[in-house]
Amino acid sequence: MEASFFELILVSFSLLIILLSRILKKKKKKMAIILPPTLFSLPILGHLHHFTKPLHQTFTDLAGRLGPVIYLRFGSRPVVVISSPELAELCLTTHGAVRVHRTAAATELLFSHCLRSAARIRADETRRLLRGLFREAEAAAAEWSAGGAVKVELKSRLFGMGVDAMMRMVAGKNYYGEGVVAAEEGRRFREVIENFFGLRRVSKVGDFLPWLSWVDMVEVGQRLPTFRERMDELLQELIEEQRGRLNSAASENTMLSLLLSLQTTDPENYSDSFIKDIVMSFIIAGTETISNTIEWAVSLLLNNAEKLKKARTEIDDLIGHHRLLSESDLPNLPYLHCIISETLRLYPAAPLLVAHESSSECVIDGYDVPAGTMLLVNVYSIHRNPEVWQEPTKFIPERFQSSRAEGSVVLPFGLGRRRCPGEALAGRMVGLVLGSMIQCFEWERVGSEAVDMKERASATLPKVAPLEAVCTPRPLLEHVWERL
Repeated sequence: MEASFFELILVSFSLLIILLSRILKKKKKKMAIILPPTLFSLPILGHLHHFTKPLHQTFTDLAGRLGPVIYLRFGSRPVVVISSPELAELCLTTHGAVRVHRTAAATELLFSHCLRSAARIRADETRRLLRGLFREAEAAAAEWSAGGAVKVELKSRLFGMGVDAMMRMVAGKNYYGEGVVAAEEGRRFREVIENFFGLRRVSKVGDFLPWLSWVDMVEVGQRLPTFRERMDELLQELIEEQRGRLNSAASENTMLSLLLSLQTTDPENYSDSFIKDIVMSFIIAGTETISNTIEWAVSLLLNNAEKLKKARTEIDDLIGHHRLLSESDLPNLPYLHCIISETLRLYPAAPLLVAHESSSECVIDGYDVPAGTMLLVNVYSIHRNPEVWQEPTKFIPERFQSSRAEGSVVLPFGLGRRRCPGEALAGRMVGLVLGSMIQCFEWERVGSEAVDMKERASATLPKVAPLEAVCTPRPLLEHVWERL
């Protein structure tokens, strides 16, 4: 009995040692997690006290101090910010989300459809813009004997053109340019769409500090429910109008007609609510991407007159002086493409790619990233990294002339599953509009000072000061006016 009791004590002691050893190993493993470099944080606020607007510039400064991977806390939210092209590619492809949302897939399908079928719309909207500028210059010449030179504000024109291009693809309607819909319908739509893009520029504190969500209610909460209601109502009206025309002689080949045709065969997956989500995704992805990029490109060319002259010479040599540039000419204008690529490098359509969350623990550049961490890719910082780009803040379109950038990854539209499906559509529209503006008008700055290039805090990187410029019609317009 004594030996048996001694053995029992020995076994129990051994089990206790094994159990304690495993607990200590787990604790040691937990303590061995290596997080990316970080800053001093405050209780509750985390690192929010370090941030200034624009946020992408703050992250760029921090990357210069701490490295390409940074760990932060937005209040209660853990966040990892990536500022390296190689790591961005890794995160957006290898560590990207394994599921693809039905909305994203459908949006990509529709962008492809519009890319193939809407060349006429892109040409029409480009000519509308040129006509408006030419008529204003003619009026100025008649009134002031200014030789056709006129000061124009471009931001609102480009935004209206972008909205009309998207909405003609969506529903066959114009809301800003010539041939607009009925006055009341046009007014309602413009008010709703402009409110929408205004609300997109407002930071939502409650996303990071749930207990401070009342701040959002004070700032945008009174407008947001009304906006959502009115936007939903407006889109539903468009759906009902298109549904009434479906399979009739008045039916047009629009995005809504395509979606409603799919609804008749698959009503469960193509509900009205889903269709409205798709339409909004399309408008968001296309409108400011186009108008902002053109505005930045013209601003850069005004500050770099020799680049503008080089682009105009390329266009004149290819097309001559008796016809307008067309979309089919774009592949044969390499320097124009270099200008667009360099513009998107300096002023990417989205300076911070859409945030997503790590679904499980992963390792990035040797650092542990816990599950549930928000991942932000700072495209703005990647595109201006002095270790990758020579003179990174300088506008040098020639760096793209060898058909590949001197640096590594350029990702103004993202990578992997989350890459913007509207990239090809935006590229054609930007190329056609910018090339046509260069071909048809002489452009100069207003006064001798350089164009203000300050950026406003927003998801889409607009300019702080809307672009104003002096444009003068070129002799070409006298030959092609009847075709505008």
